[in-house]
Amino acid sequence: VHLGLVLSEASAFAEAEATLERAYFRAVAAGAPLVAADAATALISITGAKLGRQPDGLRWARHAEATLAALGEPETGIYRLDALAARSHLQMNTSEFAAAQSGLERALAGQLELLGPGHSTLASTYFNLGEVQYMLGHWPGCRALYEQALASAEFSVGAAPPTYATF
Repeated sequence: VHLGLVLSEASAFAEAEATLERAYFRAVAAGAPLVAADAATALISITGAKLGRQPDGLRWARHAEATLAALGEPETGIYRLDALAARSHLQMNTSEFAAAQSGLERALAGQLELLGPGHSTLASTYFNLGEVQYMLGHWPGCRALYEQALASAEFSVGAAPPTYATF
């Protein structure tokens, strides 16, 4: 799974997809459902958002959700929240703004409760919520969320490195 994530960060999305799909099916075969869910969750964003194949992203969301439900992962568990945030990001990209906002708000509330305010995951969720607000034309809310994204990134990694300049 980690190799697929690194490939995605390097914008090698087709290679990331192939690597993560192999990881998913190998994990299922090996009886490692959390690894399978992790791979499926990553594939939501890679196939649905990065490669622009929204139906494939939704298919991977169903795989992640079914795997986690079979494990008994609660709706408020971190793996379910990660899958929810990824699905919501995909909904944002398909202009389903109300659903995206609702999902991201639920994911953020759970992440704050489980991880605390200093976790790096929050920066991405705040940023995506800011994107939804931007697309809806809610400028004050957008700015506040972008500022919170930057603050979360700075809190988790120190003073804002150049990679966070876009926040």
